[in-house]
Amino acid sequence: MYIKHCKSRRNKQFELMKYFIAGTTARTAASLVGIYRNTAVRFFRKLREKVAQLKMGKLEMVVMGGLEPPTPAL
Repeated sequence: MYIKHCKSRRNKQFELMKYFIAGTTARTAASLVGIYRNTAVRFFRKLREKVAQLKMGKLEMVVMGGLEPPTPAL
């Protein structure tokens, strides 16, 4: 996943993504990565927006008939 206009180095972005997926708070991730907490908060917010954008795109495809909704496994 790529975040536009992010000035952080790639390895720090990947570390932040790892902590985002793990469910840690932005403040804890910032201290573990070694960046300012506001930077981590902004990065986490952009990640949440990107995930929501992708989910809305898939939902629109389901509504328009492009994809079939997932069926639960029995």
